[in-house]
Amino acid sequence: AAMIDGLLEKVFEELGRRPYVIDTGGLANMMHKIVKNIDLLDIDLTLKGLNMIYNDFFLNQKSY
Repeated sequence: AAMIDGLLEKVFEELGRRPYVIDTGGLANMMHKIVKNIDLLDIDLTLKGLNMIYNDFFLNQKSY
């Protein structure tokens, strides 16, 4: 967790601002609890994005 927080701090410094940080993926539930710089937990973010692409291109239905 300290390594992730350190990496995020360096990114914030390089950008000159603090962007919104979303935790997603297989270990997201665990990491969200111990990393202090995470703003939102969304374990299904990739699946939601793939669903949007599928609906938009294959079904021509906007889901967003």
